[in-house]
Amino acid sequence: MKRNPVRYKQNGDKRPSVKDQALDALIEEAWNQEWGCRVGGNKHVMCYPPDGSRMIPIPSTPSDWRTVKNKAAQMKRGGLEI
Repeated sequence: MKRNPVRYKQNGDKRPSVKDQALDALIEEAWNQEWGCRVGGNKHVMCYPPDGSRMIPIPSTPSDWRTVKNKAAQMKRGGLEI
């Protein structure tokens, strides 16, 4: 499998995390499936699938009750196996 360049440019190759446990679990699953994840503006985590087809921003805290469900659907459309 081709290594994601976004993931391996980080110092120490550590998984970024957010405060919300459900969103952090999504980031952890993406990280385990070789997605590139890095911290962006406003402490959002930017997630990139291995093919680089899209970028999915994950907020540090959900804005409403649909946030986790919507982000999971976006990541699934990007190729994440949930």
